[in-house]
Amino acid sequence: DGAGRLLAGWRYRDVRLQDAIRPGEPLRLSSMATPDARLTVLHPQAIDEVTRQLTAINGSGPGLWRSLGWVVASGLAVAGMVWGLYAALPLAARPVARAIPVSWEEQLGDGMAVSALADQKICKGEGGQKALEGLLASIVTANGLDRRFTLHVTADKTVNAFAMPGGHIVLLRGLLDDARSPDEVAGVMAHEMAHILERHAAERLVRAAGVGLLLAWVTGDPSSLIAGAGGTLLNLSYSRGDESEADARGVTLLETAGLSTGGLSSFFLRLEEHHGKDSLVPQLLSTHPRATDRAAAHPGRDGRKPMTDAQWQSVKAMCR
Repeated sequence: DGAGRLLAGWRYRDVRLQDAIRPGEPLRLSSMATPDARLTVLHPQAIDEVTRQLTAINGSGPGLWRSLGWVVASGLAVAGMVWGLYAALPLAARPVARAIPVSWEEQLGDGMAVSALADQKICKGEGGQKALEGLLASIVTANGLDRRFTLHVTADKTVNAFAMPGGHIVLLRGLLDDARSPDEVAGVMAHEMAHILERHAAERLVRAAGVGLLLAWVTGDPSSLIAGAGGTLLNLSYSRGDESEADARGVTLLETAGLSTGGLSSFFLRLEEHHGKDSLVPQLLSTHPRATDRAAAHPGRDGRKPMTDAQWQSVKAMCR
């Protein structure tokens, strides 16, 4: 942990990969000894070292996947590819989402963002936009992220924010109006970035597109998928497990950037207290963990201010 205390010890021979090894992305691991636990390795040198150790024990990197269960699952998948994918794609959304190349996700996400935001009024406050994009860039740079992020602010007065495939983050005016500090906006932004990095946004795409995703993948023509899934995507919710995972990754993003981490919890605590029974914001609260649980899990640490007072005032005024 942060104090240097050992929390757990995993033997390399018990360690299993949760996702394929992809350059520039975190390494996600589990252990047969503690099957409910997950470890995300972010530092490039640590990723290289863990990969080297696993390779030395299990053979080549891909060989880590060649356990009996993987071989059986792969054989069944090949034998029943057409029917299996057609029937089970919505149920297998997570592994399918993680198999989608980032470049392909970005191509789809760009088209969907245009479609989804076509009827939305976009806030054009230049100072506020620059302040938010500067905050976003500082988090990306500090964490060494090899992903593209695009920020949109709409004039919708609903208290909400969401992430779309391909690195698109949308903040609604209602959230900016309700936020009391730039720490809260930074917390929400990092949380949405985490949804993208953990491929939750891509998973929503898989669930929304269904078998249409396969057709677009095979034909190489995503135009019909973009037209059909853009609106549907906005109506899908993350699971509470996804939200908790995004909380943890978002806090890590903020800590690595040297920013305070209590803003997200304070925002949701106030939102739950004031609007928990208000029909205006059920979507934002309904799928998230309870704010008290979130605050207990991530009590927050002090850090530098995410923007100056003048920048914060520009953000607050950018939709007016």
